Amino acid sequence: MAGGTAVGQIAQVASSPVISRLYSPADFGALTLYVSVLSLITVAASLRYEIAIPIAEDDDTAGNLLVLCLAIVLSTGLVIGVAVLLLGGLAERIPRLAVLDKYQWLLPVGFVGIGMYQALSYWAVRQSAYSRLARTKVQQSAWMVATQVGLGFLGTGSLGLMLGYAVSQVAGSCALLAPLWHNSSWPTQRVTLSGLLDAARRYRRFPLISGGSSLLNSAGLQMLPIFLVAMYGAQAGGSFGFGQRILALPLGILSQSIGQVYLSEASRLTRGEPANLLGLFYRTTVQLLVIGCILVVAVVLFAPAVFAFVFGSVWYAAGQYVQVLAPVLLGQLVAVPVSQTLNIIERQDIQLGWDASRLVVTLVVVLLAASVNLPVIHTIALYSATTTCSYVGLLLLIAGQLRRRVQETEATQR
Repeated sequence: MAGGTAVGQIAQVASSPVISRLYSPADFGALTLYVSVLSLITVAASLRYEIAIPIAEDDDTAGNLLVLCLAIVLSTGLVIGVAVLLLGGLAERIPRLAVLDKYQWLLPVGFVGIGMYQALSYWAVRQSAYSRLARTKVQQSAWMVATQVGLGFLGTGSLGLMLGYAVSQVAGSCALLAPLWHNSSWPTQRVTLSGLLDAARRYRRFPLISGGSSLLNSAGLQMLPIFLVAMYGAQAGGSFGFGQRILALPLGILSQSIGQVYLSEASRLTRGEPANLLGLFYRTTVQLLVIGCILVVAVVLFAPAVFAFVFGSVWYAAGQYVQVLAPVLLGQLVAVPVSQTLNIIERQDIQLGWDASRLVVTLVVVLLAASVNLPVIHTIALYSATTTCSYVGLLLLIAGQLRRRVQETEATQR
């Protein structure tokens, strides 16, 4: 998993010095806005039923869940397409957000691509098909880089960046979907309407609680990029987005790969060996913390100078933003891979409470910055400090719930 993800991320890193000279910070501001809006509407693309696929009791139930997820994604994507067609132009009410207005048709395309990939990747996790997932990550990066560089040379501006992102998501979904047509282990012949309804009822806590929790979580993450574009302009938002993009490349190798392996192992342990789940959580957290600290120290010391030298002087501010964001990115690296633990043990209510509190904190930061007209770097620093604290709180919540689960298991055995 790490190897395949690394190849894909290296391709993006290698192309970044070229892409940063083909597109301006304002172009990246449009991409940042597009990705943020897309992240908001895709986080519950299949109502979070996809999370239940790896932990379903049997393959029949998992197969029904997969079909249910794909059906929800496609139908919701159609609704979004109709809404964009009928309600286009709403972004013009906030002039600085109007940069996305003429490209709103890309929203349903990206939604379907991401939503299908989410569901299909959880099926691959259940099958322990890590090599297949790794190949799709390479293919996604290749499509993104080829599209963005090619359109960049044609001078398409922000459209090239957004189209490259959308194309990569669709390509990833197609790569995971194709093998299923020839894979007899997928129980398509046993997917029935009654099976779909039974699976939907059995795992209803995921859409009822985890779905809302995921929306709150995404809003907490995406509120700041959207606010930066709206308040400080596309250039500031683009510098912020480009900085996150570059730093997310090495962190993504660890976070995504370890997170998917952790999900597979944790799902197995909670079904048969729940007492060992706490040990897996501690080991994973400590390993990520050690590795993350090394990366963060390098970022704090060298980010602005490296950004200006490698990507061009116009990106010096992006290096400064990354420097300030280093603590929260460390928190994400450590917390995100293990954050599925609360879903695995079906304590989505706790996750919902944490997501709501993090959203409130982010909202306070945004309102404070707007009311006193904080400089952009101060706004990012305040967000970094508060969000880092929230990730520490999440880790403590997960550890507490796992310890309680172990104690309950031991008491039952006695």
